[in-house]
Amino acid sequence: MAHHSEKKEVEENMALLQSCKPTVLSSMTRSIRCEKVSDDAEIPAGSTLVYFIRHGEGTHNKAQREWRENPEWDGKSEPYTIDTDPEYGYVDAELNETGKGQVASLLAICCYLTFTFSRHNIESRH
Repeated sequence: MAHHSEKKEVEENMALLQSCKPTVLSSMTRSIRCEKVSDDAEIPAGSTLVYFIRHGEGTHNKAQREWRENPEWDGKSEPYTIDTDPEYGYVDAELNETGKGQVASLLAICCYLTFTFSRHNIESRH
């Protein structure tokens, strides 16, 4: 289940994408229509289904959530700044067990894709 701050981030990113729509449309020779559909929705012929997938939970996400849950949190600081993480423990954070489970769940939904895991990203291939 997504954390409240993650839902807010997704909403902000969707708004940003929507704000780009006029610029993108004015430079296209074809029409485009985007809509959110359920995983089992029938995709019309000639359409392309695109997945926007956020990474699974990493050690940095958990640290941030715990940091912000502290009653003494100042509302601004983060656990992965130079001041709070001088050893750079979150510079290249790994998926934690929750994040690995999220990836496994995604694999079950996207069974026709194969995923290659690397330290920095997950690539999909048909």
